[in-house]
Amino acid sequence: MHRVQRVPPTERGGRTHTSIINVMVLKEKPKEDIEIDMKNVVISYYKDSGAGGQHINKTESSVRLQYMGYIVTCSQERDQRENKEIAFERLQKKMEEIQNNFEIKRKESILSEQNPNCGKRGNFLRNYNYMRDEVLQEDKKYKLSHFLKGNLESLYGKFD
Repeated sequence: MHRVQRVPPTERGGRTHTSIINVMVLKEKPKEDIEIDMKNVVISYYKDSGAGGQHINKTESSVRLQYMGYIVTCSQERDQRENKEIAFERLQKKMEEIQNNFEIKRKESILSEQNPNCGKRGNFLRNYNYMRDEVLQEDKKYKLSHFLKGNLESLYGKFD
């Protein structure tokens, strides 16, 4: 946890404001293409209703895909093959969205496990003071301007 002390540009009285931030650096996991097992996809065709004249009511051009409890439909085109392609694209996006949500939850879980006191005011690793151009860490002072230029080795060590 870090504490930042600064005088914001909107502060007319020159008072110091203190903000508290948590910073967690995680390695970015390479994005994986999600493969959909075609054996588990249930494809069904149906006649749609609504605007579109008699064609939409007489032909089974609409497509419904069921996969792992999720249902995706498409009836925007007149051609069944085109609707099927669009439905598969939508299913792929849906599975990617579910995977992304899972990754976000996993990262939040790692954060809470590694930093159980997260958000509590007394647990500071560093204090950044912009007015004095200094960073305090474990009774050591560093120049803040040095770190703002990207020289972070003395605080964080070498990165892989």
